[in-house]
Amino acid sequence: MATERRSQLENKVEALFRLRVKLALLHRTPLEDADFMPPGAYEPSSEWVSRLRGGKIKVNPTHEDFPSVLAEVLDRLHLEDDDLGRTATAFRVSNSQLIKFLAVEPAALHALNERRKAKGQRQLR
Repeated sequence: MATERRSQLENKVEALFRLRVKLALLHRTPLEDADFMPPGAYEPSSEWVSRLRGGKIKVNPTHEDFPSVLAEVLDRLHLEDDDLGRTATAFRVSNSQLIKFLAVEPAALHALNERRKAKGQRQLR
């Protein structure tokens, strides 16, 4: 639901975007064993690659591709059993860049930290 705009159409667009982000956070796409490749062999999506600038990811959280790029990272984190280093390597960024990306959507970083806490690992900031 969105009501902050004057236009009903703009509110629908905003509500749909929020739904896409929520789906990215809550729904994991199961990756088959055949999809599991060593981090150096993984090819991130063209949406991700187009936003890489010198090892840094530049993604506006209001851009229409943000939910799909977020879902891609979260799916890979799930496949890697939340191993931040392997996931960052797969996406060609540093651990800190991956954390900064996840922090753009606080619920994503919070969920990762909760899983890390349950495993006895330190929280990420």
